[in-house]
Amino acid sequence: MKKFWNWVPVFICLAGIAHFSQQQFNQQDISPLIEQNERLVQMVQNVPAISFSYNNMIYDSHIDTVVFIHFLIRKLAHITIYGLFGILLLLATKASLKNIIIRWAAVGMIVLLVASADETNQLYNVGRTGCKEDILMDFTGYILFGLGCFISSAAVSFNSYKSTPAVCFRRITSITTSPTMMSITVTLKYIGIPQDIRSSMITDTITRPSRLRSSLPIPTAVPEVLTPDASFSALDSS
Repeated sequence: MKKFWNWVPVFICLAGIAHFSQQQFNQQDISPLIEQNERLVQMVQNVPAISFSYNNMIYDSHIDTVVFIHFLIRKLAHITIYGLFGILLLLATKASLKNIIIRWAAVGMIVLLVASADETNQLYNVGRTGCKEDILMDFTGYILFGLGCFISSAAVSFNSYKSTPAVCFRRITSITTSPTMMSITVTLKYIGIPQDIRSSMITDTITRPSRLRSSLPIPTAVPEVLTPDASFSALDSS
């Protein structure tokens, strides 16, 4: 059941993509709203002119500012929607595809297929123009959002590791006595460390004169907080 609910946001996002793909251009035209926002238009005109070609059309921020802003908003929507779609797919396939490289590649292929189907469908809608540049734009959204999610997750895991102390349990593994000396072999095992960090085992031998045998502190399984790099000398100070 949990796996099913992981796929629900994916299908909702996919339905949204299909809905917008079916719309005609005049249904998505927000040029009148941009024209009413004179402050935004003036701000774009005050910066140095930006001009480029996209799908055999020239866009210039000073010659036709409203068209230029409208173009940027539409392309940012492409990046955002397909970036979100890719992230949702990565989360939904996490349980079934454990290998992160295979999972990223598989999701990337799905994003490309959906983007290609979207642009192909737009060729048959009035005022819409499907193009290969938009497919690359959609895939770029997946890459950007995916990298952002990966970097954020790595940063959270690193900070969690730094702030999580290791709990050390001391356990006696052997005791050897002689008329003059007593040797105790003690094992330290660190637990409570994040799962991606393997527990470390430290084994050492404490040798003390037998006259101190009665006062020698016997390590027990009582936890004490130590840092992962704590030396064995901590036992001698106990």
